[in-house]
Amino acid sequence: MSAFFGGLAIGLWKGPIYTCICLAYLPFFIIIIGIFSSRVKKVQAEKFLSLEKLGGHTEETLSALKLVISFA
Repeated sequence: MSAFFGGLAIGLWKGPIYTCICLAYLPFFIIIIGIFSSRVKKVQAEKFLSLEKLGGHTEETLSALKLVISFA
């Protein structure tokens, strides 16, 4: 955050017109970042659910293998 505000201060000092043009796009970038982060959260939650299912299947398979090996 300090890099953003420091860059903003230097930008306003060196080239205020260009900095103001760049700041006009800031809300657009914030909206895009918000949409992207919400999608990443959704995909990550789905990933964790599928990993839990896979872990259950793996545990069941390993216990079945142990049972077969114990009778062999």
